[in-house]
Amino acid sequence: MGKGVKVIFMIIAGLFFAALFAGVVMYLWNWLMPDLFGLNMIGYWQAIGIIILSRILFGSWSGNSGMKKCKHCAQHNEQSKGDKYSMKARFMEKWAECKDSRESSTVDSEVQK
Repeated sequence: MGKGVKVIFMIIAGLFFAALFAGVVMYLWNWLMPDLFGLNMIGYWQAIGIIILSRILFGSWSGNSGMKKCKHCAQHNEQSKGDKYSMKARFMEKWAECKDSRESSTVDSEVQK
């Protein structure tokens, strides 16, 4: 099979699965939402609109948004993790200092009584 035929097949398969997904959204909406929330039933094109709107509002469904593919982004993520742990360590040190100073002031006030 030639490269052009594979590309055309992938486009057709993508359109098929998008249409199938819209049909599933429409079916689930019409099955659940009118009974649960008293909303109107929707049509096929409205289901596609809901899918597009959810994509705009909530972003990618893959969860990684392409971050794993980009080497620079992966390096940045690792750097961010290190920063997170160092910030947590600094916070714990400050918390321990604060806790120690509170305990010493409590001991001092008890001694004065």
